[in-house]
Amino acid sequence: MARILIIMFLLLSSLAPFSYARVGIGFGDFDYIPAPKLLSPLTNDIDLTGKQFLKFEWIRYEDPTKVDHYEFRLYRGYGMVQAGLITKQNFSYGDYPIKMPSSLFEAGQVYSWSLRIVYFTGVKGDYAFGSFSIIKK
Repeated sequence: MARILIIMFLLLSSLAPFSYARVGIGFGDFDYIPAPKLLSPLTNDIDLTGKQFLKFEWIRYEDPTKVDHYEFRLYRGYGMVQAGLITKQNFSYGDYPIKMPSSLFEAGQVYSWSLRIVYFTGVKGDYAFGSFSIIKK
């Protein structure tokens, strides 16, 4: 019986590289896809005076041959609800950094953004969230 279990384990583990979720960190079909690490904007002192756009940046440590796109959402305020949604867009791996026109932002307002990765296999990672405020425009 033990031999049968070992053989079954070896056979199933040899199929693991073909699992649909082998793009993350973990084991087999239960892989965990971490959220991107956001870099900016994440502060409460964003000055857009004389700038045409605001750049959104994050650490891109995933394999670009597996990335279909990033889901980007921008909200007014801290609450990430449909009523505060300013824009929702998909960007390819090569669209980096994301640039949003400064005309979308008002001085004295708080904004939040979210980002997650979507692989060609359809597997989606966790959302990363960040907030910032505009002080001058």
